[in-house]
Amino acid sequence: MSNRDIESVLVDLGAGVPVRDWEPQQDDELAVSLHRFLVEASNGPSVYDTPAAFEAFIDGAGNVALYHRTIALLASRLERSGPVSLADFGCGDGRVTFGSLPATARVVDLIEPSPALLVQAARQPWLPAVDVRLHEADIELFLATTTGRWDVALSTFALHNLPHDQRRTVLRELAERTGELFVVEFDVPAYTDRSAAHAAYVVDRYRRGVHEYTGNDLVILGFLMPVLTGQFDPARPRVTWEQPIERWVDDFVTAGFTTVTTEAVQDYWWAPASLIHALPAG
Repeated sequence: MSNRDIESVLVDLGAGVPVRDWEPQQDDELAVSLHRFLVEASNGPSVYDTPAAFEAFIDGAGNVALYHRTIALLASRLERSGPVSLADFGCGDGRVTFGSLPATARVVDLIEPSPALLVQAARQPWLPAVDVRLHEADIELFLATTTGRWDVALSTFALHNLPHDQRRTVLRELAERTGELFVVEFDVPAYTDRSAAHAAYVVDRYRRGVHEYTGNDLVILGFLMPVLTGQFDPARPRVTWEQPIERWVDDFVTAGFTTVTTEAVQDYWWAPASLIHALPAG
């Protein structure tokens, strides 16, 4: 199987065709990384369950500018909104919540399924006047087992972790329980899952991403390759279900948000990031 392009390898993965005997070109950084992962890595816990690789990923390369811009933009919008109560769904280590929190906030619910990330969120230097409540749960479980309502809800680079149908259910629930919703997500082109077009986009973009972390096996093998292969290999955990921003907007409108606007956040190796601001009916 030598001299095969990566796109065909990914399509075969999606079809359940074994690819372990594939021999990558040694001058192709992405091909070598993918081959190493397929040969060396077993199916382990989610990349967010043991998040050292994820944290190293967001602390480096293009994520530095991406998170800086995200926090600045959200801080500006939240200061204008002036919420007293706020929820952040998929808060991660809390850096975005803390960095964008307005002076008006008094109650903050942090919802995060990864206990390790939630510990980091709790360590942010929150002011004593702010009641920070930690919830180790995914968004679906949390919304199903609580009755809270918030002036503002946030979710940054987290809702794409939900399959499309589950996400639409969550958005309908949020339309009933929040005064405003701010979501930051990537504007990923439309393609059929595990198709040649999907593989071509992923290979083009992941070449850029892997290059940004050259030599960093923790990030490349511990985060980037699991996320990449999870999109194709049915035997591996999948953590991303992305789509174009216009489809996000359609989903918000269908869920009951009557005013939905978008704003560019930052260009990024994977896809441009956009801020979606949604107001529910009433």
